[in-house]
Amino acid sequence: MKSNRMNGHAGGPARRRMRAGVAELRLMVLVLVLGLLGTTAAGLRWVFRGMQQERMCIEHLQQIYSAFELYQAEHGALPRLVLYPEEKYANGSLLRFLRDVGYPEEIAICPACGRRIRKYGVSYIWNTELNNQRLGKTGLTWMLVEINALDPTNYPAPHRGKYHVLYTDGTVRRTEHPPPGLTPDSGDGSQ
Repeated sequence: MKSNRMNGHAGGPARRRMRAGVAELRLMVLVLVLGLLGTTAAGLRWVFRGMQQERMCIEHLQQIYSAFELYQAEHGALPRLVLYPEEKYANGSLLRFLRDVGYPEEIAICPACGRRIRKYGVSYIWNTELNNQRLGKTGLTWMLVEINALDPTNYPAPHRGKYHVLYTDGTVRRTEHPPPGLTPDSGDGSQ
């Protein structure tokens, strides 16, 4: 009697179905692994993008601080700005200030802020208590923070649940809560 192998059947139809099933299983496992790797890569891309936005926000705030130092060196005190301008280039707006001192306007926007905020051209709010004050004479207090801090219930903090706050000593700190004493005023920011 001849074996199946000699007939060229190598195990017959049952063995071929089993091999096909194993091949399908291997293919499904491969697709699953590739899907998991793709999901992981997408998640990592999101994390790295958030980290890049945080770094850029800190750089923006540090550049703005340099603009304040330059302004103070030339004028003897900090500028008089509004909490948040009703119009982009209104008197006392951060955008107008940056333009007037020769800094790029793009630094007035936190890269992590949403489109609804970004469309106004500025995403930071100013501590109006510092109007016409001098750095080094005010004690340590906040200067700028993302506008999300005015309404944390409807607009979450932009940096993985935290805010970036620029202080009068030039440091930028991450915090879970808006700066102490932050309250929206009449809207024009003057006090």
